[in-house]
Amino acid sequence: MGVDPGVAMGEGAAAGPAIRRVAGRRGIQWVAAAWRDHLARDPLPWILTTLLWVALMAALGFVPLLGPLAQLLTGPALVAGFLLGAAAQARGEHFAVDHLFAALARPGQLLLLGALQGAAALLVLAGAGAAAAALLWGGALGPSAAALVLAAVVLFCLLALAAFWFAPARVALRGRTAWQALRDSLRAVAKNWLPLGLQGLALFALFLVALLPLGLGLLLWWPLAAASLYRAHDELFPQAPPPFPTASGDPP
Repeated sequence: MGVDPGVAMGEGAAAGPAIRRVAGRRGIQWVAAAWRDHLARDPLPWILTTLLWVALMAALGFVPLLGPLAQLLTGPALVAGFLLGAAAQARGEHFAVDHLFAALARPGQLLLLGALQGAAALLVLAGAGAAAAALLWGGALGPSAAALVLAAVVLFCLLALAAFWFAPARVALRGRTAWQALRDSLRAVAKNWLPLGLQGLALFALFLVALLPLGLGLLLWWPLAAASLYRAHDELFPQAPPPFPTASGDPP
């Protein structure tokens, strides 16, 4: 059904993977391809899976203490499930609702990603609190100190966003560890900031449109965003071919 999340495909643990640099227009084309090749092919399973994901997250939100923790830890694994479903479509298969839980078969590194996301969120909150404290009680230097802290927080948020952008895909689709995935994602974003920025702007514009019909458009927007993330990852991180011919002697 899905790619084995524990198997790396030609990407050594020591050396970083090859990363393509692509033209800026590819960011828009990834979104278009997500609709054409993924969502339009299997719209109902994508929508039902999104509904199930939302319902699951909402149900966990009602569980005191453990519910929010479970939301945090399982978030990357459930996102990876959408990506595994998109990968199955790329192989000619169909997207299915059970793809949502496919990455939970071997969740260790994805759970670690969830924990690291939580730690990053706590650092952001701490930085915002420090900026507020400097503004309120810092005296004459308070505004300047608060501005410096806020600038550091914004920079950290941008770096964290870049690091986590492709991290679930790196773990689930290519078998990287959590730390390797964060490093890979940072490198890819640094190398392709223009197409990824245009992709983000396109998705944000579509997000605003999706909010108009009582938010129901989000049932289409999230699958589109997930599939476009898969398309970007698939192009920026080319799979290395096997080092030897297949058993039949034909090239892979």
